[in-house]
Parts: sequence; C-alpha cells; structure tokens
Amino acid sequence: MFYLEKFVRMLIELPVLLTICFILAALLRYRNSKAAWPLTATLLLLVWILSTKPGVILMTAPLVAGLHEADTGTLPVIADIVVLGGGCRRQSGHSTAEKLSDPSLRRTLEGYRIWSRLPGSTLILTGIDWQRHCNTAGIAKQLISSWSADTTRIRLLNPVFNTRQEARAYVSSNGTGRPVILVTSAIHMPRALRNFRRQNITVTAAPTDFPVSDTRIRLSDLIPQSNAFSTSSAAWIEWIALLTGK
Repeated sequence: MFYLEKFVRMLIELPVLLTICFILAALLRYRNSKAAWPLTATLLLLVWILSTKPGVILMTAPLVAGLHEADTGTLPVIADIVVLGGGCRRQSGHSTAEKLSDPSLRRTLEGYRIWSRLPGSTLILTGIDWQRHCNTAGIAKQLISSWSADTTRIRLLNPVFNTRQEARAYVSSNGTGRPVILVTSAIHMPRALRNFRRQNITVTAAPTDFPVSDTRIRLSDLIPQSNAFSTSSAAWIEWIALLTGK
C-alpha cells in the first residue's frame, strides 16, 4: 500500500514539462492529422510562456494573492511554529545549509526568525525527502542548533512525507489546543492551510520563498529561463494537488 501511494504521489508531482512531452509524443503518433501541428505549435508556445517571468506570474499570482511576510508583532506569543519540509540535496560532504534545498532553507530561516522573537513559542520541524532519502527536519534542526543554544523549544515531527500527513501527525502529537504559525513556501501555502484547517487547527500563515520579488515586466523577462520554468512547474504541482483535493 505504501508503494502504491508513493507511485500516485509521483504521478501527481509530474512536472509540467513531462506532461507536455507526453502530449507531444501522442501528437507525433498521429502526425498526419490536420490538428497535430497546430496543437504542437500551441504546446511549444506554452513551454515558452511558462519559461518566462510573465508565465511565472500567471501561474503563481492566484496562489500567493493576499499573502505577505508575517509581522511578528501581530502573531500569538504562545504558539507552535510549524515549518514544513521542502526537500534536501543529499550532499553529505557539504555544509548543513547546503544540504537543504532552496525552499527548505528559506522556510528554516523564516521559522527561526519568528521563533527567536516569540519566547513562548515552540518550533516544530517536519519532513522527509522520500526521493532523496534524507531527513529534512533533522538537517534543519542541526542548522538552527548552530545558531541558538536553546534547543529545548525545538521538536521534530517525523516520519511524514506530505502536507496531509504533516497536518495529521501534528494533531496526533499536539492536539488542537494551541494556535499554529505555519511556515512554508508562498505558492504551497493555500494547500498547506487547507490541510491544517481540515484538522480544526487555528492557523496563521507565515509564507516565505515568494516566486517573484516584483511584477514589473522588462524585455529581458521574455527570454526563457530554466529557473522560471522550474517555478512554473512547482506551481503546476500545487494546482493539480488543489484540484484533486490533496
């Protein structure tokens, strides 16, 4: 059953580029069809759009609408700060910070920022990267421990592999009596909030890792970039997960 769930998760997280490649392969099979080449051109145009800043904005703007960096002055003083795992690089020979993926590192930094300013709070780190077989939460704790000697207010929530499991595991370990300050990437926040609120948890969003710093469009932003396509693919995953209720 575990491997079946793992396979389903892999399909859900199929990057948009592979999805388009599958469609193109199907079209090439019927290349003599009158509709094949117009559809192929349309898909290639879609790849170009999603590889540019306007495409990133188009994909992510509805996901991050209304989200902003958390103001610690307005957050509950006594709360659980739950930092969701965002993967790792599995580079054993590198520094602790280098072992975390960019989203994980930004989430860890934001969680630490809030935690250090709220003395009554507990920092709860979650996540295992099932693809790279590394403990994201453990690496994040190791990093924070190098910044602060106060590790008594840090806990790990493991083993959990996805947002739904993180919400259920939190309730199982901590109940619903304390408010939660939820730290995750901005484009992942809508799905994360939905999963935690389904467990009757009082949640405050603390987003980080925003996809774009500003929405101004320059001529150079129309040139395809690999990092832009990567962000669009991540947003694609979020849209599919939201539409399928994950």
